[in-house]
Amino acid sequence: MRIKKAYLVAPLKDISKTLKEKLLVLGIKIAQKIQDLKEAVGLRATVLKKQLQELKGQLGEAAGTMKKKVLELFLSRHSAQYGLSADMFSEVSQNLAALRKKLQSFLEKVQKLAGEKWVKMQETIRELRNEIKQSIRKLLQGKIGGESTFAPDPMTAMPVQY
Repeated sequence: MRIKKAYLVAPLKDISKTLKEKLLVLGIKIAQKIQDLKEAVGLRATVLKKQLQELKGQLGEAAGTMKKKVLELFLSRHSAQYGLSADMFSEVSQNLAALRKKLQSFLEKVQKLAGEKWVKMQETIRELRNEIKQSIRKLLQGKIGGESTFAPDPMTAMPVQY
């Protein structure tokens, strides 16, 4: 059992670190740029839009890295040997719940800054959450075949509208 926990704890810590260092930092930068964009006019607004697009690209890359880490966790050569037991599944669920709370807090901050565009973003986020939930269920049930069922590329899934 100790090996199983060690097998899951290290990747989950990596995922948590990635969330903290990349996704949340990028999200904060994006939220700040959105606020700056609301206040900007003319050339400054154009520059901010370009910076926002660059941050969106970085966020997409960070999300791709997260996706790869989760896939490695569940689909690596060790997963058959160290499958998830009921206890480990509970522990993983608790860790995911903690991450969900952090993300929810971040989303609330973005909502305050984004204002009316939040409704559109919220719908996209809801769709992505459902896709992620379905993918995780399939992963945990061992139903992943040759094709990936993760959410579409964030660059195409969440277009920025000004």
